[in-house]
Amino acid sequence: MTPSVWNNLKKDRWGMVGLGLVLVFLFVALMVWLGLLGQGWSNISEQYHANPTSVHWLGTNSIGQD
Repeated sequence: MTPSVWNNLKKDRWGMVGLGLVLVFLFVALMVWLGLLGQGWSNISEQYHANPTSVHWLGTNSIGQD
């Protein structure tokens, strides 16, 4: 980016918010790609149709997936 574009972006509050959101998503995508996040998403527990708890925040489905 040219210095004038960067200076205009720094002055724009919503532009900085948008840049921050993009950087957060980029960071999460990088963590998933490196294997540091998102592991165990296909694990099956023995709790079928469990109600929401501190372990399963949204409950479980018919095959025990969180």
